[in-house]
Amino acid sequence: MHFDVVIKNAQLVSPGSTTTMSDVAIKSGRIAAIAAAGMLPPGDETIDAKGRPVLPGLVDAHHHLGYWGSFERECETETMGAAVGGVTTAILMLKRKNLPPHLAARSSYLEVFDEFVGIVEKHSLIDIAFRPYPMTSQQIQEIPDCVSRLGVRGFKFIMHFRAGTLEAEMSGAHALDDGTLLDAFRHVGRAGGIVCVHAENQDIIDFHAVQLERAGRDDLTAWAESRPNVSELEAIQRVSLLADAVECPLYIVHVTASESVDFIAEAKEKGRQIRAETCPHYLTLLKTAPGGKLAKTKPPIRDEVSRERLWWGLREGVIDCVSSDHMPSRRLERESESIWSCQWGFPAVETMLPLLLSEGVHKGRLSLERIAEVTSLNPARIFGLYPQKGHLGLGADADLVIVDLDKRACVRQKAFPSSSDFSLYEGWELTGWPVLTMVRGRVVMRDGDIVAKPGGGNYVRQGPLHL
Repeated sequence: MHFDVVIKNAQLVSPGSTTTMSDVAIKSGRIAAIAAAGMLPPGDETIDAKGRPVLPGLVDAHHHLGYWGSFERECETETMGAAVGGVTTAILMLKRKNLPPHLAARSSYLEVFDEFVGIVEKHSLIDIAFRPYPMTSQQIQEIPDCVSRLGVRGFKFIMHFRAGTLEAEMSGAHALDDGTLLDAFRHVGRAGGIVCVHAENQDIIDFHAVQLERAGRDDLTAWAESRPNVSELEAIQRVSLLADAVECPLYIVHVTASESVDFIAEAKEKGRQIRAETCPHYLTLLKTAPGGKLAKTKPPIRDEVSRERLWWGLREGVIDCVSSDHMPSRRLERESESIWSCQWGFPAVETMLPLLLSEGVHKGRLSLERIAEVTSLNPARIFGLYPQKGHLGLGADADLVIVDLDKRACVRQKAFPSSSDFSLYEGWELTGWPVLTMVRGRVVMRDGDIVAKPGGGNYVRQGPLHL
């Protein structure tokens, strides 16, 4: 058989199996053959992996575009940044605020979907799936159509941000009352989807924030103290009860607290349908981070006890996924206001895999196989992208990333394509970096440089969940 691309001398990394030295053949954007090293004929293009690990391209299951800036522009800059970090598929959070103005004025996701896909496919360098926020009765009623017509399986809900508040206005999202939330979960469960919940108790947060503001506190540690661990734990317990009541699978986004990890572990032992993710910043930073207001995020970065429990949960299978929660932003917008009123979020997608390699593999916390599982296979399975995405198997999309485990480099945000002008890891020397990223058989990044034009990304429909 004639092949378009052959990758030789590849140390294939597959979750749950022994890493082997192999050659991989690609035809028409899919993996067409896998054989022992040296056993495949050359293709039109031959890439020598030089014995380096080759992982399935990362599936970033939590990604924001257009939150603080132009959606169209960020479709280019941030998906290029994703490719630098080895990400080949991203699930974008979809709400009206993030859309271009002429689309944001419409109330139905069904009405804006085709044009939204067109914008993404025109500008994105990587493949994209969507996760909408149902916030109105109309959007909740449309959930079954989102599943059947649009190929959407995950739906995002938040439990903080009361409607009408400044934060809700800034975010473009608000919490639903528990009765409406239960009804929305019922619709999602019956349609074969999964609910993805940002779990924090706003009453607990408000009480602590008022006390801290009155005391004149304006620092990152105060931000964390205003959102104590119990605010996350209580919300996870409550939303788990609601999801169980209507037999709807539940995915907790960005878990941060040690107590939350323990609750999820217990829930899984009891056979409950609960999955969870965490993010690189919760695994690597503390609430005393020198970045100050630049490190503001929701939920907050916490203490060493929670950080180490997250690593444990990730290693033991309690936490299923690592996602970036990437949210491009600018330094000036953060530093010009108090921590209580300024923007939140930061760039994270470019450094997600290097951090996991440097802080995980090289420090003995995680194996390469586990990293492939939590960054690719698990999110693909949980959100209905498997078997097209998430693994290096015959017939799968040829999405892959070649990693140099020995490469040492300092993080320099100016070297990344992102529209953000800062990184929380500026100056950190990390060991282990992606050196080649391929999306459906097309090389998009080589040695840290983008080598393909934006616009080659496809919208990916989500199918049945593999829980």
